[in-house]
Amino acid sequence: MQTHTITTYDFNELTAAAKQTALNEVRDFNVNDSDWSEQAIEDAKYLGAMIGITIDKVLFSGFSSQGDGACFLGSYDYVKGGTSRLKKLGAPKDLELHAIADRLLEIQRSNRYSVSAQISDHTTNYYHENTVWIDVQGCAHEDDDDNTRKALRDFMRWIYKSLENEYDYLRKDAQVEEAIGANDYQFREDGKIYSCNGS
Repeated sequence: MQTHTITTYDFNELTAAAKQTALNEVRDFNVNDSDWSEQAIEDAKYLGAMIGITIDKVLFSGFSSQGDGACFLGSYDYVKGGTSRLKKLGAPKDLELHAIADRLLEIQRSNRYSVSAQISDHTTNYYHENTVWIDVQGCAHEDDDDNTRKALRDFMRWIYKSLENEYDYLRKDAQVEEAIGANDYQFREDGKIYSCNGS
């Protein structure tokens, strides 16, 4: 019986061209399971709660196909002082989020702080802001109903953008290289990943 010795290389031992091949080989390892999205979702829940948005569940798909997006199931109610806390403590530099909070606060002011909403009934194979039912209560004018829905849908778009930014970050060369080091991946001379079954 003949045995063959296969030489494997650490990432840092590869040539520049082989390093690029190696990075591309494992680029999606950081985003192969659902754990990668947990921090972005927890941030959305935390910041949403400041302005009265309670998120029970985030649903999303992405990030390169028609129909991709994010939505959430939950509720919305007025929280006194929430917009100020969001701007000072939660996300002081996120002007997009500030604008959403300001719009919701203005609607609350014009309706004596009585506006609430339930977000439910995801019934399609797609996940985006238009795939949920938003039942708004407490508005004196129909325009405020619509504007509340628009603001909540904009928050869903904000969640999607946050998820996409995290996804893109985890797939950058520096993050992939860090994962390679942490997992002691081995490569062939050309940068193709080496697996223990010899392939």
